[in-house]
Amino acid sequence: MKKFLSLIALILSLCFLLSGCSPQLFYQLLQQLQGGSSFSQMVYTRPDTDALESAMEAACRAADSGSTDDTLDAIFTYYDVYDSFSTNCQLAYIRYCQNTADLYWQQENSYCLEVEHLPDTSLDALYEHLSNSAIRQDLEEKYFGEGFFDYYFIEGNTAPPEAFLELLEEESALLDQYYTLSTEAEGLEYYSEDYFSAYFTPMTELLVEMIRLRQEIAQAAGYDDYAQFAFDYYYSRSYTPEQVKNYLLTVGSAMAPLYQQLGQIGYPELDYCSSQETYNYLKEATTNMGDSLAEAFDFLERNGLYDIEYSETKAPTTFEVYLWSYDAPFVFVDPYLDQADKLSFAHEFGHFANDYICGGSYANIDVAEVHSQGLEYLSLCYTENSEDLAYYKLAESLCVYVEQAAYALFELEAYSLTGDQLTAENVAKLYEDIGQAFHFDSFQWDPRDLICITHFYSDPMYVLSYVSSNDLAMQLYELELDAPGDGLDLYKQFIEQGEENLEAFVETYGFTDPMTAERVAEAAAFFTSHLLQEKGPGTQPGPFL
Repeated sequence: MKKFLSLIALILSLCFLLSGCSPQLFYQLLQQLQGGSSFSQMVYTRPDTDALESAMEAACRAADSGSTDDTLDAIFTYYDVYDSFSTNCQLAYIRYCQNTADLYWQQENSYCLEVEHLPDTSLDALYEHLSNSAIRQDLEEKYFGEGFFDYYFIEGNTAPPEAFLELLEEESALLDQYYTLSTEAEGLEYYSEDYFSAYFTPMTELLVEMIRLRQEIAQAAGYDDYAQFAFDYYYSRSYTPEQVKNYLLTVGSAMAPLYQQLGQIGYPELDYCSSQETYNYLKEATTNMGDSLAEAFDFLERNGLYDIEYSETKAPTTFEVYLWSYDAPFVFVDPYLDQADKLSFAHEFGHFANDYICGGSYANIDVAEVHSQGLEYLSLCYTENSEDLAYYKLAESLCVYVEQAAYALFELEAYSLTGDQLTAENVAKLYEDIGQAFHFDSFQWDPRDLICITHFYSDPMYVLSYVSSNDLAMQLYELELDAPGDGLDLYKQFIEQGEENLEAFVETYGFTDPMTAERVAEAAAFFTSHLLQEKGPGTQPGPFL
């Protein structure tokens, strides 16, 4: 079981393996690029499944011939095809998000969703073949590193179960259904009664179907519990779902009353902000931060690797992706046209900078979100007239603690429902009960808004990363406030070096473990002194659970 999961996990960390050099060396090479990564010059070609298969088979034949040099040449050719396949899928997604009304990009994005699992499947098959070849040891010595193929050499079981791969294809099809419904819903006013009346039932039923299928996926991989499967398979987390549940309840107990108090005080209102103002904000911040962050922003600016303009046909999402064939990250923001857009752009630029510097980040999700949320906080310290935005950011951070913790707890509980208990009615009731326990009704809230949380559909068990990384970003901010420049220096260290998982990251860079009750209490005290007391105590909040 462990070998099977290690095999899959290594596929997901391909971005580091394919670089062929250290992040620092890759960063130096990237500095030499003066062109060739302009987004306007990137051409989409529909991913070629036959070319991917042919390149994989050619590398296998080269290994069978016994020539290590020929095999490495064939592997590098395969990597180029792999990168092209992945890059074109990402390009189709970006273009679709830029204009969801464009029928061509709707069709291309749907096609890419159907085939996006194929590169990992073929890479798996290639590494399985190499692990059983006569030149396995020589390949490890010359390129892959000692013991690399230990993860792929599974005697008597040389490939993931066929049922597992078929289930992944079914999951992709359900995800395509979700995107189709989301596109249709754009014709109605978001969060309106018409919106929920039309889409709550079909989208809740779709989520139930996804939960049931993902439980089957976990079982096909040898797990009884989907949450533990996702922690191992997608996120490389060492803690258990039970540990996480206890942490989330601790967060709820400490933070939900503060969240209720914030609702009574009133969430800060934000002024209008144009896309140009958003752009200028981040440029000022990165210029003042200097070094690698200024270099990364210059790369973004020079090559047009961002889209932060408002459009009625834009997809309601914000993200950053790495386009492997061009060694270039890309940032997409669907703006609200208020001051919060500055933080959204800074957030995604944190991912951009890490990807740019490392030639494709190898940090897992928990650590990657520290890169993004950490830059949000630091940007406040390196721009002028950010006091109101800083207050907003603290309010937002409190909301992240509470809301994302509630979402994460909902997912753990929803995926524990099985058999006759797994119904749309029970899932909706579960979400409503947890939302009320976390005092969601302190703000404008419709319990049917579970269909608005994209991550429930596209990235199950992801939202936990927002909670833990939010805490570490706040620790960075506290350090910067106490000793100006120290937080930035620490950020520059880990943005250029990185760690692959949260536990190693916390230990390496001297953070306090965010999942301890002591740290949760410290964060709650910081919110009380820096956020709530400035506006008065409000009324006595109600109890948690």
